[in-house]
Amino acid sequence: MKTIDIHAHLVPRSLWKAAEAKTEWFGFCHQPGAVAGTVFVGGLAFALVQGRVWGWLSPPVVGSFVVAWVAAAVFARRSAVHPEPLVDLRLLRVRTFAVPALASSTLAAAGAATWFIYPLFMIQEWGFTIFQVGLGMSPGALVMVVVTLVAGRLA
Repeated sequence: MKTIDIHAHLVPRSLWKAAEAKTEWFGFCHQPGAVAGTVFVGGLAFALVQGRVWGWLSPPVVGSFVVAWVAAAVFARRSAVHPEPLVDLRLLRVRTFAVPALASSTLAAAGAATWFIYPLFMIQEWGFTIFQVGLGMSPGALVMVVVTLVAGRLA
């Protein structure tokens, strides 16, 4: 919170007033959409994590899935009708945006899945310890740090 306070003082007052005039974030903006999006992600994550432990058809897990999908519908509906939504669904009608967004999302999901699957494979198939898995996964993370720093300077 301190960082937000410090940075808030660095922004000129005129920009704050312009931003407040443009969006009513702290007023009546898209707070229901933000809450619905948060409930969707949280409910889905809870159901996916606890489903294996409690059983996929247990009432809390099924209820969590239902709440998550209802929240997703509220989020989508709210994003479709609000003048300044958190996610502007009209962008998905633009082919030059929708296709790269779908490709990027697919690649991001696949990349995230590898960070989950590789350690499981190393432990279950190769018999690595947790420490060995950490050492085995470290080069990829280090390469990402270096590439990010270099790419940031090139941009």
